[in-house]
Order: sequence, then C-alpha cells, then structure tokens
Amino acid sequence: MLEKRPPLWNSLNQSTLNFIECQRRNQKLKPKGRRFTVQDKILALSIFKQSGRCYRYLSKIFSLPSKRTLVALLGKIPFKAGTNRHVFDQLKKTVTRMRPRDTYCTLMFDEISLDPGLQYNPKDDCIDGIVDFGGNERTATFADHALVFMLKGVNKNGSNLSVLLFVKMRHPRLTWFD
Repeated sequence: MLEKRPPLWNSLNQSTLNFIECQRRNQKLKPKGRRFTVQDKILALSIFKQSGRCYRYLSKIFSLPSKRTLVALLGKIPFKAGTNRHVFDQLKKTVTRMRPRDTYCTLMFDEISLDPGLQYNPKDDCIDGIVDFGGNERTATFADHALVFMLKGVNKNGSNLSVLLFVKMRHPRLTWFD
C-alpha cells in the first residue's frame, strides 16, 4: 500500500484505494504479467455481475482481471445442492438494515431439463447426476431436472440464489408439483 498519503487520499474509502493501488501496480505490465489480489478480483467480479458490457468497456481503460480469471475465482467457491445456509445468514443481516418497503420480495423458481447420466466429480470426491436434495439426502435415482429457487426484491434490484436441487420430476418427494 502507499506509505505516505496526501490529504486527498484520506477522504477515499478502502475499496477505492485498493483499486488505485492495483492500477498503479499493473498498468505498465502486459496482460499476462498482471497480478491481482483477492480483493481486486472480488471488486472486478462485482462490476462484471452488474454489467458484462460495462466490464468489457472498463477493461479497455483500466487493468482488470480477465473473464477467465473471474470464472476461475467462482470455481473455487464451494456450491452444493440444497439450501445454502450462508446465503440465508447474509440475507438475515441485510434485511435488518433495510427499510421495510425494501424487504418485499418475490420467490421465483426455474427448472432445466438434464440428460440422465453419471459423472465423477474429483473436486468433491462424489458422483454427480443422481437425485440430490442437499445435505445427506441423495438417492440412487438418476436426476433429470435441476430446480433453482431465487429471491428477487420488488422495490430493490438484486436477486439471490437460495436453493439448488437436482431431481427426478416424478420423484415421490416432488408430488406437490402435480
């Protein structure tokens, strides 16, 4: 970080200071020689999530991580089927700081058809492709659909992936869909 900071720097928040330091460090380097901290990558990922087009434009002006680097960062986040407890804990903290009218949300769900099949996942040391309700609720039945449940704010933009399930649509646990 910068040792001696002019008075102007004292008025900037830490994210801005980190971004400026990242630009100072990487601006003269070739794209494959640039190195980014985890904070730099998270900031870039949040910009990319807001607008891919904006991210592409800003990458022409600033030294930002490549899309491949951001995808690799996302790949390191463990994400399994079932309810994501961390998402609900974060939602609970966020909702306590929101205005009452901003807490209204809609529950959306979507499904995608999958080709039944098994595949070994060496990262998690498990077999993917079977019915998985999260936790230890896996059955020896091929999954033919993935279900996603998301919360989206009515008055405030933003959505959160809340639940991911791999299911067989005619599974006994899903009779409430009929």
